Amino acid sequence: MIQQLETGAVIPSVAVDAILAKRDAIVRAAEQVDAVLRNVPDGFPQLQFSNHQHQRWSVEIVRQDADRVAWDQILKGTGLWSFLDATARAEWHEILYSDGKKPVPVCNHESARDTMAGIHAARGAMTARGVADVFRRLSPDYRTNRADRFGDRMILRSIGSPWGPKASGWVSVNTRAADDLDDLSRMLHVLRGLPEPAEARSAYRILNAAITRPDSWPAVAQFPFFQVKVFKNGNGHLAFDFAEDVLRLNKVLSIATGGATITAGVRREKYRSW
Repeated sequence: MIQQLETGAVIPSVAVDAILAKRDAIVRAAEQVDAVLRNVPDGFPQLQFSNHQHQRWSVEIVRQDADRVAWDQILKGTGLWSFLDATARAEWHEILYSDGKKPVPVCNHESARDTMAGIHAARGAMTARGVADVFRRLSPDYRTNRADRFGDRMILRSIGSPWGPKASGWVSVNTRAADDLDDLSRMLHVLRGLPEPAEARSAYRILNAAITRPDSWPAVAQFPFFQVKVFKNGNGHLAFDFAEDVLRLNKVLSIATGGATITAGVRREKYRSW
């Protein structure tokens, strides 16, 4: 729970020193290559290199690529990535993959230590924020859904989109809805003290397998800790497998919101097909 997340020890990490050593070796090699290219003998044309984005060769480009890989390996290898909610992950994605619009932060012992310590200290708050965010997105304004807590069962709007002839019963998965279910599954794993699912974005695969020529409707998609029934109209019914998971989610949600209703008066847009 939150208290445990805030006071528990850092989960076992990868060899951060080894990752940084490889990063430093790549940068040193780039500096050596750069020195060679800058000292081309007279009468021989200077070599030019470019990457897939048609950027000219430079030590800085190699440095940023090496730092990008190092940050990714450290965050995911230490397990701290599991504590980042969707908002924090989007922020990191913007930092690391801005296509040259923003420089990638240098990854060294000091910056890695400070970043890991910051994430570790804030992981409880981020988990609470993530649970609240998932609740907002998963709990549309149906009368049977509570406005202040997860229920044992919840109606989900537009898990899929009907298409083709009306009698066909064809339904396609909405990727945004699948992403929301992935977030819910990840939060349940974190609150149980388990590693997050190894397969990224597995909800789309699970939902798609369920609604592709189902034996009968509603189609049933089984997740590790909950089940989703998808109907021909594209809506779904979510049922948690374990009551203790609902208690965990609601305890964190109450901490995140102060027990306030966070959905009242908010009209959510339906998911759109992509």
